[in-house]
Amino acid sequence: MGASFAVFLLAIACSGYLTLLTLWKTRLTALRSDSQRLIYLSTTAGLVVFMVCLVSGELLPQKLAHFFENKFLIDRLDPLVWSLFVGPLLSMMLNYLRALSMLLRSDSSFTEAREKLLLETLESSGDVILVLLIRAFEQGKLLQVSLKSRKVYCGAIIERPTAIWRMPTHVRLLPKFSTVRDKDSLKWSKVRTDYPVFEQFVLTKRLDVLEANVLAVSKIVANDSSFPGHSKEFDIELLKEERILTLKLLEQMPKIEIEDWIKYLPLEQVESISIFDEESFERWFTEEAQTEI
Repeated sequence: MGASFAVFLLAIACSGYLTLLTLWKTRLTALRSDSQRLIYLSTTAGLVVFMVCLVSGELLPQKLAHFFENKFLIDRLDPLVWSLFVGPLLSMMLNYLRALSMLLRSDSSFTEAREKLLLETLESSGDVILVLLIRAFEQGKLLQVSLKSRKVYCGAIIERPTAIWRMPTHVRLLPKFSTVRDKDSLKWSKVRTDYPVFEQFVLTKRLDVLEANVLAVSKIVANDSSFPGHSKEFDIELLKEERILTLKLLEQMPKIEIEDWIKYLPLEQVESISIFDEESFERWFTEEAQTEI
């Protein structure tokens, strides 16, 4: 009796865990919960799925068995075993229904709808820092990171965060410049350290974009003679000239390995983090404005 009950609980917990992992709304919670809370959530979800299978009886297993003309399924697939499959399937259906409802409300693609739902899930879980990192990368904006040591870094997120289901521990930043805050006034120091590697990174990204544009426009012009290949927006020669100029600028710069200059800033040492707009900063926080304040 005890062994059978233990097997029953294990199957229920596995069913619930698979269900929580498959459903976008709960996956983040499942992966970031401690072991005790995860067991509780998995068992609860598994019991719900098991009750659904009990209520539905053997209707679904019978239909599946008749579809494959295999009576073995009818004899062996009880609600407990069936719940291992029903939970993830129901979660997938809910995921697609949510994405479909968002598609009907907007003109975005399925991938964009899924991405938006993911960001909403992150925001609802309180993980605003991860949302900020993703937003900074996708929109190509700089980040301002202020540390508890009064050190300030401003730079770019050069890769989209991939471990989105885990709580981030570091901010991976390519610095454009760094400075420090005054101990008393907390204003930025007039002295700052600029990193030449950032200019190289910007030129490298620009070169990649130019090469992709030249290739795309060349293919379109070759396949469509009516395409405005000599218009201002699509002038291949202008694109090639800019590409050559960008390449020359890169060749004149010293060889720097960009990866070697990336800063890994522990979140436990971060005091604040925000989007940094250098033009607005210089316009709003000039020395005169700070004096008046």
